[in-house]
Amino acid sequence: MNNVHDVIDATKISEKSNNVSDSFDDKHFHSSEAQIKKDMGPAIDHINTVSKYKIELMQDEIQKHRDSFTKLQLEQLKKATHNFDLSLDNQIKSIQSYKPIGEDYSVSREFSYKASEKYTNACVYITDFESNLRIAKAGDF
Repeated sequence: MNNVHDVIDATKISEKSNNVSDSFDDKHFHSSEAQIKKDMGPAIDHINTVSKYKIELMQDEIQKHRDSFTKLQLEQLKKATHNFDLSLDNQIKSIQSYKPIGEDYSVSREFSYKASEKYTNACVYITDFESNLRIAKAGDF
């Protein structure tokens, strides 16, 4: 469950999140195009190497302990990790299409909304999974 909650924290989409896409948005709200382009690579690399790695750890643990879960629980975990991965993919797309205020800001917002939707879907699967095990914690997401 620690790996699950590490993934949730790495992909969280909210006002209080520390995900890379939101941090990039906050930092570059009024930045020059040159500064945005300079910081895109490291931001995307962080998502690919740190956040996606946490999903891989979670998938490895699920695979290692797959006999401990019911078919329904495995499906919930599989759908959750898939949606977390899609959320991160949309965060990357948001960064790649980022334009500061005064340009086409709606392009990166579209991907941010998609990332948020996938994150929410993943949290629903995790909540159902934890409820099934009777270990759900209210207000974690």
